[in-house]
Amino acid sequence: MKKLARTLVLALAVSSVVGCAKASDLAAKQQETVAYAKSYNARLAELFQRGKDYPARVDDLASELGGAEARTTLASASTIYRSMKVLVDSVPGQIEAAIKAGKPEELRKIATSLDVHTTPPNTAVAPPTDMVVELQRVMDNLNARLEDGYIESNAKLDAVEAWLYRMEGRHGAEPAPVAHPAPTGKPAEDDRGGEPDDKAEAPEAGTGSGSGPAPAPGAGAGSAAPPAAGSAAGSAAPR
Repeated sequence: MKKLARTLVLALAVSSVVGCAKASDLAAKQQETVAYAKSYNARLAELFQRGKDYPARVDDLASELGGAEARTTLASASTIYRSMKVLVDSVPGQIEAAIKAGKPEELRKIATSLDVHTTPPNTAVAPPTDMVVELQRVMDNLNARLEDGYIESNAKLDAVEAWLYRMEGRHGAEPAPVAHPAPTGKPAEDDRGGEPDDKAEAPEAGTGSGSGPAPAPGAGAGSAAPPAAGSAAGSAAPR
């Protein structure tokens, strides 16, 4: 009789220890899941900041080729963002309510609503009995749902950004003309690498330019070109 009593006491003690461990695991898992959901607010803020001026920019160019598609893509990215925001804001409260009620089946419902994959029909699924196991299922599905949404939303913003870059480039200001530098007074070199002139040429009359024409092909820099037959350049005409 005494032996039986000791066995019952030991069993109760073990059960109590196991129960405390499970409660501790559940509290830690809940804290981890809630913290993860709330931490995603920072990533959602990044998405918002990135795309907040896209709607106005797309509207300005909506009549351009691809404008309708850009609008549709941007609207899809916005829908994904809002659905992610709803999850981040609502799931922690749903988890807390299910745990307070001690209903693992409620956690299973949350996990199922977050599942991004369709469970094949006639698939045997064990009934929910363990709170920690079901909470882990919630966290896994929440992580997959948020990560998929973040990647897809970013990809759509990439597509809109690329379209805006092309269209806004077409309507941008004309590039400023290249300013030619003023003459420095340094001797200019011949195009073929000849010696520099002894002094800079004076601008031709009426040109208004600070530099003279390039030397004719075959002419040496710094010397007069050979006189052509019958010309008066460089010598008197034959008598």
